[in-house]
Amino acid sequence: MPKTAERSGNNDFRLAVALGCLFGLVGFLCAPLLSSGGAWLAVRLAMLVPDPKPSPDAAASPPVFARPAGQPPLLAWSVGRARTSKYDGVRVGAVARDGTLFAVGEKSVVALSPEGQERWRTKLDTEGYPDPPRLLTPRSLVVRSMRRLAALGTEGRVLWEFTAPQHTEISRLALGAEGRIVFRTGRGLVHVLGPDGRELWSHDFDPYQVSGLAVDDESHVYVGVDGRLFAFGARGEALWKHGDGKDAYRTPWAGLTVLGPDGVLYTTSAWSILAIGRDGVVRWQDVGDGKACATKGISWGDDGAVFAACHQAVSAYSREGRRQWRFQTEKAALVGAPAGDGAGTVYVASEALVPGSSYEKYGRLSALSGRTGQPSWEINVERPIHSTPLVLPDGTVLLGADNRVYAVSAEGRLLWERRLDERDSWTNPVDRLELTPLGVVGSADRAFVIPIAQGPADDRWVVSGRTRTHVWRNPE
Repeated sequence: MPKTAERSGNNDFRLAVALGCLFGLVGFLCAPLLSSGGAWLAVRLAMLVPDPKPSPDAAASPPVFARPAGQPPLLAWSVGRARTSKYDGVRVGAVARDGTLFAVGEKSVVALSPEGQERWRTKLDTEGYPDPPRLLTPRSLVVRSMRRLAALGTEGRVLWEFTAPQHTEISRLALGAEGRIVFRTGRGLVHVLGPDGRELWSHDFDPYQVSGLAVDDESHVYVGVDGRLFAFGARGEALWKHGDGKDAYRTPWAGLTVLGPDGVLYTTSAWSILAIGRDGVVRWQDVGDGKACATKGISWGDDGAVFAACHQAVSAYSREGRRQWRFQTEKAALVGAPAGDGAGTVYVASEALVPGSSYEKYGRLSALSGRTGQPSWEINVERPIHSTPLVLPDGTVLLGADNRVYAVSAEGRLLWERRLDERDSWTNPVDRLELTPLGVVGSADRAFVIPIAQGPADDRWVVSGRTRTHVWRNPE
């Protein structure tokens, strides 16, 4: 046979074999379909299709939660068990030098003895639930509700009341020296009252919205509004103005304003943090293009360093305003402001979603080097955190969480956890922990005291209403 004819025959044979295999495969797949539906076909086809790659969220490993190493201390006392919500309980506000605690509960102002016994209760005629009381003077308190301010003596008598104009609310409450009160009604009307409730002066910025208020120990008032910062004297006279509101990236158009312990004003927007002296001279400014915002809180170190918390990042600045480092959390939102321990460690609390859940959260505490911002350790706890970390004199860090108080050592070990309510599913945010001569005073749907031994009491907060940390989460 010629080679050409032989090669042609071989090709025909190969083609026949290929067609036979193809028809055989089709028959193998289709025969079950014809006889018993499509189940077998689906299985066979699925074997030919590679598995899809899992989503990052689905592949995320569950967090490892720390377990307490010891038993929690007993509460000295707890007052105000909730019935329907946290607002039916007792929420502590101010602590006087003699140990009296002033709180709100059921639209009343309540005075509690250092032993937790009720000394007096004064009913308030308010719309909505009032905020916890704040010390106005050593002998008086001020309480804000939706449309009303009330001043009470420390013995429980109502001294005066202020009612906002109809269809407006009271907000941005700031307290100054000698009982001076500054607040906003509506969008842009700023009021300044004396300790007797008499209006000293007011200024209307409407239609612009006042976003920040601060008052210093000389009764100067600072107002952040629409990309500008205004300063007024004790009688309401204009002192200076910063910014023109035209460049939102360089002006505090929506930022809150606070007077730091260094005597410098700090005001923020979503893009910028500005430090300006009480003389109106800018000390420094950082424009981070959306990365330098400080909407969660600001705190100050003993060496003059400034720690500004954004949504998912903390930035550290020197006294001169040079950004020293930036710490970015991993898929977690910051809670409150950073807190330092005086030994060079900065603690940052955050909360993150449990992998695979759209609402369930857990808490995290990160210990950062105050010099570099590098984390030395992180610890996860099962409940979301609601308060700024509280650092005790011995270095222990307390966290207010949902129905829990956690204590973490300076080395990152969970020492203990205290459950406040036996109903573990009860939503009970511990949104405040305060160091006082009584021990640690906490506020959730109740007031409670943890009897932890303390060093010499720091009464700056009692006297002036200021602390070294200012938290934006519930602006007043």
